[in-house]
Amino acid sequence: MRRGIHWWICVIAMFIAATALAADYFNAYADDVYNVAAPPETQTPASGTALRAYIYDRQMDSFKADNAFMIRRFIEWMPLPIDSKPGITGLQVRSHCQFKRHIKPRLESGNPVPIALLKADANDLFNAGQANAVVKNHQVLAIGFALHQIPGDDEWDIYIYDPNWPTGIQNGGMQTLHTRKRKQTPYGQNDVVTGHFRAFFILPYSHKKPDWAPANVASPVRGVKPPL
Repeated sequence: MRRGIHWWICVIAMFIAATALAADYFNAYADDVYNVAAPPETQTPASGTALRAYIYDRQMDSFKADNAFMIRRFIEWMPLPIDSKPGITGLQVRSHCQFKRHIKPRLESGNPVPIALLKADANDLFNAGQANAVVKNHQVLAIGFALHQIPGDDEWDIYIYDPNWPTGIQNGGMQTLHTRKRKQTPYGQNDVVTGHFRAFFILPYSHKKPDWAPANVASPVRGVKPPL
């Protein structure tokens, strides 16, 4: 049974990689942050290029990390309700715990944090195309946070780099996750919604020095281990 489940997870991961390669490459971006070395290309890398291959490899690393942790967590959380019920801890509480215990401390230490956005629910398993649960979820890179003070409804905002909005942080392309309202907006534009999510959680990350990083830049041993 375990072998069958492992094979199924690998098939899902390969399908996601094939359909979302151009979007989800937070591992590669995190590598750049740690090395302070941006890739030489400034446009979307073409098929067959070294950068394209590097992004694909790093995306596959994110699927395989910690025995396919991300895929297993998506499967575990997808059927859960937003709000807690007797005997069931809801996604809102689980996400808040992820932020306070794991994401916030790492951001306070000055490190970007890879996180997954759960967007799908159990009903999406039967949808077709981009609305299907297999391809609906997403990965982003958290780079900061702030307390969003709303009268009677304070919430934590998480500032992210989202490769689905590739204008880049340098060009003002930073996005904001509103953790209580579970919506995503451009930074500083709270009424312009670019997406919704049901939950979020920290992802495992292992550093890899890109080929374009200068030879005198060290390859630090950095990693993020997901909580149990």
